[in-house]
Amino acid sequence: MVIDFHNHFYPDKIAQKAIDKLSTDADIIAYTDGTLQGLSDDIKNAGYDLGVVLPVATAPKQVEGINTRAIQVQEQFPNLISFAAMHPDYENYKDEIFRIKELGLKGIKFHPDYQETFFDDDKMLRILDEAFKNDLIVVVHAGIDIGLPNPVHTGIEQILNVLDIFKDRAQKLVLAHTGGWGLWDEVYEKIAGRNVYMDISFSLGTTIKKSNGKIQKLIEDDMLMKIVKKHGVDKILYGTDSPWGDHKMMLDKFMTLPFTKEEQDKILYQNAKKLLRI
Repeated sequence: MVIDFHNHFYPDKIAQKAIDKLSTDADIIAYTDGTLQGLSDDIKNAGYDLGVVLPVATAPKQVEGINTRAIQVQEQFPNLISFAAMHPDYENYKDEIFRIKELGLKGIKFHPDYQETFFDDDKMLRILDEAFKNDLIVVVHAGIDIGLPNPVHTGIEQILNVLDIFKDRAQKLVLAHTGGWGLWDEVYEKIAGRNVYMDISFSLGTTIKKSNGKIQKLIEDDMLMKIVKKHGVDKILYGTDSPWGDHKMMLDKFMTLPFTKEEQDKILYQNAKKLLRI
């Protein structure tokens, strides 16, 4: 069984435009057409059982519509589980988190770089507090976003502040991209081993540069293994960041890493099933 904990799609009307812009900004190619149907098909064709969809609200006015659509996504595509979106400037966050819970959605996603708010800002902390009170999973983009300029809004300092504030209440927090994309030395030194989940999306293997078609390596295998071993395989989730990671290529790469069969199963699906309660 394989559960991909980190996927994205864009509305059909703007999918091509979004893919073109984002792939140009980050200088990487996309591996699907960016549509919901394309995502579902690619997951199925790669032999995955489930994919978790992580929508991002880039403005407060988008929150409610995205979250209503999340239920429709799950009804339309049985191989997808959609999280809700939340924005730090959304004022009715308590009511919306209650609605998210009532809708049966499993969690929420933040991308502080797109939302131009540091992860340890009070506006974020108030929503994290409410989400944890309601037993929701929170996934946050962590580290550098290669398509956006500085500053890094979820850097090591911000992550550590959040972990220190919430302590064991942050046990349902997921730090995307192996704890902090491109900041992996500090992740290993300061975050690995804390009571928090990490997904390995857009980390292992390679990506392809859009400008020249050349292969770009992501995290080094040795560093990934060091972080996972120190952090503990029980807190690691498999993910691709589709459409920016290829489902088949990343799974093939994962299977070459020196994990035991028991460790593979935990990362590929058992940890996700436990966290998602499925």
